[in-house]
Amino acid sequence: MERCRRVLRRELRGKRFALRERTHSVENQLGDFEDCDELSGKTKKFCDAGLPPKLAQVLEAAAPVYRTHFWPDHDRANRRWIMRVARW
Repeated sequence: MERCRRVLRRELRGKRFALRERTHSVENQLGDFEDCDELSGKTKKFCDAGLPPKLAQVLEAAAPVYRTHFWPDHDRANRRWIMRVARW
């Protein structure tokens, strides 16, 4: 039984890591499209983030809420972090 638990924990840890890696990859990719209103390239070809269509649609739908309620705090935190790192 203990061996099963260890195997299960190891498997789940790997999946969480993979999901976290994919999430960071998408976040880094989205930074390149900060000035775009949409991510599918429908209105501006240079705004095509190359995301799967359903993911782009979900992110586009969530963007106004994110920008209004979360972005200001995230932006301030990012700028503080950049200032700290720049002092090294």
